[in-house]
Amino acid sequence: MKVSRILFLFAAMVTIGMVLVTLRAETQQAGYTVGRLQAEQRDLKRQCLELQMEIARLRNPLRLEDQVEQMALGLEPPDVGDAADMADDAVEMSGF
Repeated sequence: MKVSRILFLFAAMVTIGMVLVTLRAETQQAGYTVGRLQAEQRDLKRQCLELQMEIARLRNPLRLEDQVEQMALGLEPPDVGDAADMADDAVEMSGF
């Protein structure tokens, strides 16, 4: 009975050792995954900031005004009377 007890303890220790090695490997792999995801998060935050800056630049009224001037379309703001006439025409066309 003493030999079977020794074999049982040996098997238990080997099993515990294997479990510990497996847990250590999984922990290490999880650490690598966390590091990779943190780097990806930093890159995405930087990209988001760059895109927000690009949106702000594109929405800048002075930039839009410069683009209109460069296109040389000759657009000018309508006179108040012209806008009212256009609104009246739209109402007449709709049948109200």
